[in-house]
Amino acid sequence: MQDAAPPPADGTPARRSPSPTDRHRAAVLGYARLCCPDGATARRLVDEAARTLPTAGAPRPELVAALRRTAARWADTGREAELSAGFRSWLHAAAARHPGAGLAGALAAVEQEAPLLQAFRRLPAHRQEELWHGLGPDGDLRPPAPPARAALFDTYLQVYVARVPARACRQLVARLGDTVRRGSAPEPGLADHLAGCGPCGTACTELAAVRDWHRPVLTPALLLWTGEAPPSPPVGPAVPSPPTAAPRRPAPVRTVVGAAAAVLLLVLAVAAALPGHTPAPTAAVPVPTGAEPAPPSPTPTTTTATSSTPPTPAPTTTRPAPAPTPSPTHSRTTPPPVPPPVPPPSPVVTVTVTLIEP
Repeated sequence: MQDAAPPPADGTPARRSPSPTDRHRAAVLGYARLCCPDGATARRLVDEAARTLPTAGAPRPELVAALRRTAARWADTGREAELSAGFRSWLHAAAARHPGAGLAGALAAVEQEAPLLQAFRRLPAHRQEELWHGLGPDGDLRPPAPPARAALFDTYLQVYVARVPARACRQLVARLGDTVRRGSAPEPGLADHLAGCGPCGTACTELAAVRDWHRPVLTPALLLWTGEAPPSPPVGPAVPSPPTAAPRRPAPVRTVVGAAAAVLLLVLAVAAALPGHTPAPTAAVPVPTGAEPAPPSPTPTTTTATSSTPPTPAPTTTRPAPAPTPSPTHSRTTPPPVPPPVPPPSPVVTVTVTLIEP
């Protein structure tokens, strides 16, 4: 039998080797820092939570659960200032969903509502330790063995089918488990149900995370509080901004000019068709420069450019022009006179006059 090591010569007590409980406490100290504002308070929380641990069970998962519950009791007993602001906000958000039970009671209700956490607690202690070791912070980040993941998968289905209230959901749990286990696309009936059922959609996501060991989904489902504050509710309904009207393009110049010319021709045609209208004299029509017309003959019968109803128009006249009259005054009998519109710029009309020699 090997003798015990002698005490140090200076009389100081020998250093005690760390116990398994001490190792677990050191491993969960980082989680306690998520609940407390400083390291000293986090150590006090770990010491107080360790005294409430049951004698059986997985030490590390049980110690993490004891940390949450002890911190919630601190908040209920006037020690809320010893907790971090984020953890306090998370507790009060849970109490808002479960009013009347206090912060510790609201935490217990949140734990009961988490099917993955309830399935995890139903597993044997060695399975819990194996799965917990594969979650990350105090493990080697390797996925647990397939038997451990299969045990959690099957237990999740049992927990979910026992607690889901809708009959349609209970009838589809077996098909949901087979579909996720195979990794195949859901059948049309199951796909339609998953699209409209929130609890079954969450169950499908968490089962797939257990199958693939997807830590971003598993960690918050098992720890509940992960250091992230709940999203703040919106201040008010979003008011959509009014649609921006498209800028109006200016009308093309050709369109405006063409419209004005059409209106002018229409006015001239209506004026010429009125009964009793006397056309303006030929001398009032401007003649373009570069083609000086010949002076009109004294004999009126030799002029071929006449009014809108000439006796015999000349075949070479390009456009009929009004015949000269003694007075440019327009006489109208019917209908009653209408005030003329604002006259547009006088158009340039080319008039060709042909003199016929006797």
